[in-house]
Amino acid sequence: MTRLSRKIRAGFSVLAIVGLVLPVPSAFAGGDDFDLDFAAVAPQGDGYWNDGTIGQDIVKSLATPPYTLHCGEIVTFLTQIRLDPSAPGPEDIEVLHQFTRGTTGQQGVCLGSLVRAQINHGDPGIVGDGGSTVTVLDTSSSGPMFTKGAILSVKVRVSDLDPGATTVLREDIRIYCDPGTRPTGILQARLGGAAVVNPPAEVGIINTGDQTIPVVVNLLSTPS
Repeated sequence: MTRLSRKIRAGFSVLAIVGLVLPVPSAFAGGDDFDLDFAAVAPQGDGYWNDGTIGQDIVKSLATPPYTLHCGEIVTFLTQIRLDPSAPGPEDIEVLHQFTRGTTGQQGVCLGSLVRAQINHGDPGIVGDGGSTVTVLDTSSSGPMFTKGAILSVKVRVSDLDPGATTVLREDIRIYCDPGTRPTGILQARLGGAAVVNPPAEVGIINTGDQTIPVVVNLLSTPS
């Protein structure tokens, strides 16, 4: 993953990126101290990141059989957050995730609402975390459910991240279906952006890359 240089000095009073509006510090930005990895819980997994084994613990796609998702089901997305041991102290970040409320084809299914956002407590993939916390700052939609192009945006703040620690952010999203429709195409979950917001001397953008997870709902029925 390409990292941002720590020696970028700020020249503007505010910086806006993908819904995150940040004060820009006079000191060096610290966004390059972080690595974020976005995935969905594997359908046959136990809900934990564990060691991040693809296909066993986590997946990067929920659009390939034999995965079967149902209307009304809650889909769990995880973001592994790692802070470099050389970071100067506990840091807070804001993270933006985006979930489509309409498919790429015929409408009738969506990633409709946030059920919960929290640290994934008990996850063996969490290492050295001294007690970070999650606060939901905003949930908003750019359009109604079952509308192509509509996005559910979820912005959270993850606080008290310790240098050298790895934590796992969990977000549970509920699937909704429009009865009587036969939707086609895919839905998508996306890591839309992240930034350090505290301490002031470390404020800066985190380079998250383009991390997206395609989702297909195969059965239009409620889970058993």
